[in-house]
Amino acid sequence: MITIDGRCHCKKCESRTGDIYRMVGYCSICHTTDILILYRSGDKVYAQDCIVCGNYYSITVFSQRKATIDEIPVA
Repeated sequence: MITIDGRCHCKKCESRTGDIYRMVGYCSICHTTDILILYRSGDKVYAQDCIVCGNYYSITVFSQRKATIDEIPVA
């Protein structure tokens, strides 16, 4: 499964919590589906850049779902 790291990596956010949750999104441009996006608990959720087609801020999770237990990030 394609994985995108959507966590904020500033020192303040990284020190606040290590709790991470996973969402499944899709690209609104190239329509790639089942993209796993990692977020840190408490961070604002922003659209992400698509690593398939390269468009900026085209990955959305707002109308998608939380990842299931068997949807794991690629190493």
